Amino acid sequence: MPQVIISLCFTFLFSTLISAQNQVPEISNLEVDINGNIMTVNYDLSDLENDDLEITFQVSDDEGLTFNLDTQNATGDVGFPINTGTGKSIVWNFTGVIDLNGAYKVKLIADDKQVIDIQEIVNQVDSNRLRTDLEMIEGIRHRIADPTHLQAVKDMLSNHFTDEGLETEIIQFNHNGYTAENIIGWKRGQVVETDTYIIDGHFDTVSNSPGADDNGTAVAGVMEALRVLAPYQFKKSIKFIGFDLEESGLLGSLHHVNTEGIQANESVEGVFNLEMIGYYTEEPNSQTLPTGFELLYPEVQADLVADQFRGNFVTNIGIEAFPDLAMAYENAATTYVPDLKVVTILAPNSWAVLTPDLGRSDHAAFWLGNLPALMLTDGSEFRYPYYHSPNDTLGNLDFTFMSNVVKAAVAAVAELAELSHSSFATADIAIVTNTNQLSSCNLNISPNPNSDYLLIDFDNCGSVVSQVDLFTINGQIVYSETEASQTRQINTSHLPVGTYLLRIRQGQQTFQKKIIIMR
Repeated sequence: MPQVIISLCFTFLFSTLISAQNQVPEISNLEVDINGNIMTVNYDLSDLENDDLEITFQVSDDEGLTFNLDTQNATGDVGFPINTGTGKSIVWNFTGVIDLNGAYKVKLIADDKQVIDIQEIVNQVDSNRLRTDLEMIEGIRHRIADPTHLQAVKDMLSNHFTDEGLETEIIQFNHNGYTAENIIGWKRGQVVETDTYIIDGHFDTVSNSPGADDNGTAVAGVMEALRVLAPYQFKKSIKFIGFDLEESGLLGSLHHVNTEGIQANESVEGVFNLEMIGYYTEEPNSQTLPTGFELLYPEVQADLVADQFRGNFVTNIGIEAFPDLAMAYENAATTYVPDLKVVTILAPNSWAVLTPDLGRSDHAAFWLGNLPALMLTDGSEFRYPYYHSPNDTLGNLDFTFMSNVVKAAVAAVAELAELSHSSFATADIAIVTNTNQLSSCNLNISPNPNSDYLLIDFDNCGSVVSQVDLFTINGQIVYSETEASQTRQINTSHLPVGTYLLRIRQGQQTFQKKIIIMR
């Protein structure tokens, strides 16, 4: 019979800006007991309005990085509808699911299914904040021409992600001696965290431009979208990403899609790529079109002709393989931002040959990976007269238009990621057998957080044979070794800052611990 070590770690999270008429439910007194292969979870459940509640039960085997263990056979006070009260209980037979000793995390989510007013969220997008942020972002952000300001904007973005409570990761890669960085902030979904929606924009510029519109507007837009969405819970995950080296051939987004940005079990459900979203004009003949546009999109061409080719709309560029995503943005704008004129275009699946101009931003990396993505844009050089020039400054931009583009993205993501009027609680447990316990060896791991090295000391164990692996948050192995030793030192000086998972296996036993690298 396995022995269970339980360490309760309660976390009650709730949205602070949700309707004052209804409070989120609360889970309290969470306790976990294990007898053989049966886990019993006891808890109390309260809700001021006594709504019928939906209770979701999840278990993680990687200290909460993911909650993917199959708990569908759990019975008791789980699912919908569950009434409030004390002494609630869930029973789960984990035979065939948990077969390794180690650390696990239990999570309960309580959702009262109250509808949250998306319009209230959308209305929080603030054009003045967009301007203030863009004033700080504006300036050459090029690895050679001005690496100092480039780094300042990177820091601004990553600090904003951290300040808003996101799990923030900086993925580094090398390009011609430059250490490029994709900055990722992850807001976990509460029910299906593997399904992800992304709001992104690149932060680099060409060497001679302050890049207010290209693409400072996107950086400010990503930050503002996060600010208004951060206080809320969602059933699915949202990632906010700043991509590097877009101007060098989409290198940041290609690295994200093809190398280490997407987790092994992650499903990218939709990408909202902001690419120049600040220039608006009612001047006739201010909007031009790529060669051959009228042949592929005659109806759009006719509408532009009727409006005298005014540049007074956002172009919503999707792809034929995933039309629903483009429609989701257009419908969100119609419902929540009626002042925003949206022109929707679906690129052909063979866009790289037929319409290469429709793939000139980071959304194209996702298209190449057969993933749904949009480019939301004011048209680049087909409208903006200061494209890639020293005159790309914020004085040319329309912040009401820019805020409307962001509002529609916020509304679409809020709907697709499924707003949740919920709270959750967690409990940490560790399961070990009575033979050859790792815990009896007084395992020491230090320092944590660390910057240069990680020392593992199997104190009182003598020389033990163990498999030691260190993973990134995305599941990539960065260290792996099997040997017989009492101590093990891992060099971490070359690893990017962020969260990692240390896994130690000895025979049939597994020990896992979250490791933080910071400098």
